[in-house]
This record gives sequence, structure tokens and C-alpha cells, in this order.
Amino acid sequence: MRRRVGGDVGQLSLGVAITVPGILMLLAVVVMAGRVAGANAAVQAAATEAARAGSISRTAGEAKVRAEAAVATTLGSSDIECDSPTVDVDVSGFTAPLGQDAHVSVVVACTVPLSTLVVLGQGDRTITATATSVIDPYRSRQ
Repeated sequence: MRRRVGGDVGQLSLGVAITVPGILMLLAVVVMAGRVAGANAAVQAAATEAARAGSISRTAGEAKVRAEAAVATTLGSSDIECDSPTVDVDVSGFTAPLGQDAHVSVVVACTVPLSTLVVLGQGDRTITATATSVIDPYRSRQ
């Protein structure tokens, strides 16, 4: 019986050298997708809370202040890092006469850093969410 010498030597290490980087890249993509999904959810929740806070206010000025505070509170309690969120509050619904449909709309934009995922070479990603909440048509407005 003859034995082959060195026929399969190195096959396993070559397979590992090819497979492990691919698995690590896949893992990094999953982590990045999780961060982006979490950021999307947090920014959408902030926009929804802001629109609601604005729509239950009595005045347009109060609506803007409450909406901005709601965004700060909601994003502050989330697990995402948001570099200087921008909040655009549309309070033009407060000028509508009583009995007519009116609403408060809020657009929240947040830049989420992905630079900690060095493997993928990603920079920052800006997440934007919009929400609208109806103002009670028969409640007094100023």
C-alpha cells in the first residue's frame, strides 16, 4: 500500500482563508443593516411623537416648541447616535378656520454615523422621516 505524501496538505487552511473573510463581511453587513433599521424606527417614532405633540397644542408657536422637544426626548431615549437632528414643523394648519380639516406635519432628519464599521468603509447615513397629525377641527386655535 502506497501513501501519497503532501496530496491534501494545506487544503483546509486555504478553505478557511477564503471563507472566513466572507463570513466576516456578511456579519458586518448584518450589523450595519440592524443599525440603519434601528435608526429608521427611532427617527420615525420621533417624527410621529412630534406631530402628535404639535397637533394637541393651542397655538402655532407652542406647537413648534412642543414638537422640537418631543424629537429631542424621543431621540434622546433611543439607542442611536444622532448628530444634530433637524426638525421642520409645518403649523400652517393653525390658520385654518374652525370646522375645516387642519394638520401639523413634521419632518425629522438625523445623521447616523456608521464609521465604526470600518470593514465596510461606510461613512454617515442621513435618515429622514415625515409624520402628520390632525388638529381637532372644532377646538379653538390661535
